[in-house]
Amino acid sequence: MADPESGGAAGPAGYVYYVLRVRRAPSGEPPPCAGVIERLGTAERRSFENADELVRVLAAWEAVRPK
Repeated sequence: MADPESGGAAGPAGYVYYVLRVRRAPSGEPPPCAGVIERLGTAERRSFENADELVRVLAAWEAVRPK
């Protein structure tokens, strides 16, 4: 199966891995989408306060992703 992003065979080289830590909401409140995301292999970490910020972090990292 081909990986459309890399133009080659699917495999580890075609993927970017992240660790996502989401803060828990106090009991009875709706869960927030806030926390920390880390791009594995680079030790880069960014915090986010909402889903829009999370998407912006991912988009920024994708823009500078090594080819």
